[in-house]
Amino acid sequence: MRLYPKAAKCSDPDCALLLFRNINGRTLTDEELLTILGGGKTPYLKFVSRKSGKPYMAALSLDEEYALKFEFQEKEETNKMSN
Repeated sequence: MRLYPKAAKCSDPDCALLLFRNINGRTLTDEELLTILGGGKTPYLKFVSRKSGKPYMAALSLDEEYALKFEFQEKEETNKMSN
């Protein structure tokens, strides 16, 4: 994998994996990208909904087909973190 300013891309020409850094108004760091690409899950990160403009918390990982997967934080947990 190669990390670029706007995305992470597989260096193998036969691999089509591409992961963009900017997701719903948040730019992922190198560390967050490497966690996802390494098969892990990020901590809960703050994003902004494109439709409503409201913030939400979600952890990111890749599913079995290498698609980005969001794991949303429950509202009670979100309220505890914001206090």
